[in-house]
Amino acid sequence: MSADSNDSTTPPVANVFSLSGAREVATREEKGVKVFLKTETGEPLMTTDKEGAMVEAYAVVLGKFSNTYRKADKDVADAMLRKRTMDLTSDLLEQNELRKIAACVKDWNLRDGAREITSDVHNVVMVLNAAPWIRRDIESTMSDPSRFLA
Repeated sequence: MSADSNDSTTPPVANVFSLSGAREVATREEKGVKVFLKTETGEPLMTTDKEGAMVEAYAVVLGKFSNTYRKADKDVADAMLRKRTMDLTSDLLEQNELRKIAACVKDWNLRDGAREITSDVHNVVMVLNAAPWIRRDIESTMSDPSRFLA
């Protein structure tokens, strides 16, 4: 039997489109994944827990195919359309991108010394502005659908 023949041991085609399968992608990415964050040099980023012990820093991140990201993308576009008289600048575009990314950070364990940094959109944007290497870790996870398969 040739390698091209279709026998009973050949698995079904997994790459066939279905609406339910497409919806499952958004559902899967909405659950989020834990991403261990790195320093600017690629070393594990450490933070303290509530008791002061050193632990590895992480963020729980949703994907770009999640409903949360898609809603944030629409919200940013709607805000831009409402403010049509506003001057479009690279800073404004950058802040809009950061807001979309921040909407997909559902939780993290970052602390600034002993002070907890909550994972609300304002704080996430502030951290991503200050530490672009953290943005890199989060954004690369958001953009990789294979990270959400487990």
